This record gives sequence, C-alpha cells and structure tokens, in this order.
Amino acid sequence: MGGSPARFEAGLGHYAGIAGTEAALAYLSDLNLDDVHEHENKINRIMSDGIRDLEGVTIIGPEDANRRGGICSILLDEHLPSHDLAILLDEAAGVMVRSGRHCVHSWFEDRGVSGDSLRASAYFYTSEEDARRFVDVFSEAVNAFNAA
Repeated sequence: MGGSPARFEAGLGHYAGIAGTEAALAYLSDLNLDDVHEHENKINRIMSDGIRDLEGVTIIGPEDANRRGGICSILLDEHLPSHDLAILLDEAAGVMVRSGRHCVHSWFEDRGVSGDSLRASAYFYTSEEDARRFVDVFSEAVNAFNAA
C-alpha cells in the first residue's frame, strides 16, 4: 500500500451507483429539461406564495421564485424549531424537507442569524398537490407555534 492514494479510501466503492449511472442518464436524457425547469419553478411559486406572509418566516434568495429553481429555502425565527417542523411535516403529511443550517453555518453567522432554516426541494416528480400539502401543513404548524 505504501504511498498509494488507496490508503486514504474508506470502505467500498459505490458500485451500485456506478452500475446505475448509465440507466439514470438514459432516463434523464428522455426528458425535456426546459419542461422540467418550468415545472420546478411552478412548484416553487406555489410553495413560496403560500408561505411568504407567515409570521417568523423569510424566504432566502431572490423574491422571484423563477430565479430559485426547485429550491425553496426558508429562514425561521428562533421560536420556530426547524427540526421539529421537519419531523412534523414528515410524520403528519409525508413531506420531506431538510432542516438546520445546510453546511453553511458561516452564512448564518456572517449575518447574525441565530435561527435555523428549512429547505424544500422540488423536481419533475413533485406534484402541485405535494406543494399544496407542504403549504397547508407548514402554515398550520407555524401558526400554532406563533400562537403558543
């Protein structure tokens, strides 16, 4: 092994991923990526428009959802626990979001932000119904925390 770079490798290679790459690329190459992009924007607009006026919630990034693609990043005031909201969305409605600081702690610290965030991501398989379910359950939860 000596000076071989292999000595820094941990575990096994991702052989299933390597084997599936060709099939994934073939599947994706059959899609019209302009249609996928427009669908992502539409889903983001539904989510953004549905939550932008909630107390304690700020959408991170350009105001125009079309400039954010399929990502809706949401900054939460301190009294809104991102991890608890993420679990509630999952368990109550089957909506999966990511909570926390998303590996950019320095962005939060540079801006003096002490709260965390949620990130909802959409792709071509995310339906308008999925987006509305996110808006409904997220809004209900945020309003409940705000009333407490």
